[in-house]
Amino acid sequence: MPDYEPDKQELASRDVVSRRMKEHMLKGKGVQSPYGEHLWMDLRHLGKEHLTTKLREVVDICMYFIGVNPITELIPVRPTQHYSMGGIRVNKDGHAYNLEGLFALGEVACWDMHGFNRLGGNSLAETVVGGMVVGKKVAEYTKKATLIADKTLAEQFAKKEQDKMAKMLNNANGENVYKLRDEISAILIKDVHIFRTEEGLTRATEGLLDIIKRTKNIKVHSKAPGMNPELSSALRIEGMAKQAYIIAKGALDRTESRGAHSREDYPKRDDDKWLNRTLARWPEPDGEPVFTYEPVGLLDLPPGYRGYGDDLRVDMKISIEKYNKKMIIDSKVSLTDYERLVNAEDEEKDSFLKAHVNSIRKHVDQLSDKNYQDLYDIESPDFVLMFIPIEPAFAVAVTEDNSIYNKAFEKNIVIVTPSTLLATLRTIDSMWNNEKQQRNAIEIARQAGALYDKFEGLVNDLTGVGKKIDAAN
Repeated sequence: MPDYEPDKQELASRDVVSRRMKEHMLKGKGVQSPYGEHLWMDLRHLGKEHLTTKLREVVDICMYFIGVNPITELIPVRPTQHYSMGGIRVNKDGHAYNLEGLFALGEVACWDMHGFNRLGGNSLAETVVGGMVVGKKVAEYTKKATLIADKTLAEQFAKKEQDKMAKMLNNANGENVYKLRDEISAILIKDVHIFRTEEGLTRATEGLLDIIKRTKNIKVHSKAPGMNPELSSALRIEGMAKQAYIIAKGALDRTESRGAHSREDYPKRDDDKWLNRTLARWPEPDGEPVFTYEPVGLLDLPPGYRGYGDDLRVDMKISIEKYNKKMIIDSKVSLTDYERLVNAEDEEKDSFLKAHVNSIRKHVDQLSDKNYQDLYDIESPDFVLMFIPIEPAFAVAVTEDNSIYNKAFEKNIVIVTPSTLLATLRTIDSMWNNEKQQRNAIEIARQAGALYDKFEGLVNDLTGVGKKIDAAN
């Protein structure tokens, strides 16, 4: 490491150390073994007493997992996956986006503790500090929540899983779950590893999509009753393949290098285009995921040099002030009842109309309860735009209840439609420009006042000097 990172050496961040190790092996300086190429780590110079007291856990891992005594032997090491820096997207309270009642914390969650690289010690802060913060929010939520004892959905899911297990156990010809798992591993190691390219990532996404399809036809060879590790692996393999695909596809689309994501064909960190988070949803189980992006939150300073590793980056081209200005537009209102209304017979229209209006009211209440404008931790007006994409859907709702717009506005929700959305956004943009102009005018006045005070002081000083000269004469 002194050759690659003379200042930080082995204390550089994990992603930098991993890249340097891989770089060293690519130069032909690795050690070949039946288990793959590796490097040697030498701790022998530390001595037995230091290793068995200060680094006791390292000694135990070496002894029990690979049968190496680090006191007298070299340790084989190579980069590997250590920590998932993504997870279920949650807000500052640990509440999952758009999943009422689901809280997540720790490695399974994206709680804004980490960026594209987890610093040492952050996981401890995430579990201890995050556990306290999110735990309190969970307790507050449970006090207001009610238990709805409707087991229909659970029974439907259980039946679906039972049918899936029966198919796996009785399948005459199917995929071997362990072979599929090894194929996923091989693809990730070859094409989604330390250094990534468009060619490799494209190959990885194509291969993983094929594996996802093959997970639908698995044969479980072990028929043992009770705990069945092969069956457990078979139930998990589809989720593993989908998670791997999301990682590979997200890396393919992100044409930059950032933290642990290192593209050989895009070596620079691009703060102008890619200062955002990747969000992935998988709405249809047999389809493909949908990728969207969100801002990283409020910035106090533009991103700078990390202090180690290569300083290759494209700086932001917009100001911090402009980056922090965002507008929340929610477009998830359900129009299922409106569709039923349009297609219903005359005698059914009233019931579907009432259901449609109630659906809009309910969505307004949900947005208000979530305090949506604070969800992304960005500077935004104190209201959210609720977009209804079909103009007549809003028109019939207002005809049925002409107070629906005003009641939403009282809760800081502005309902917009295709005909009003653009005008509303232009109004907000004008408002922001006026606000900026006012701040600039105030700053100009402040600086002009300070300049005037300095001139006044200079004039007074010169007048005093003149009086003293006159007195001297």
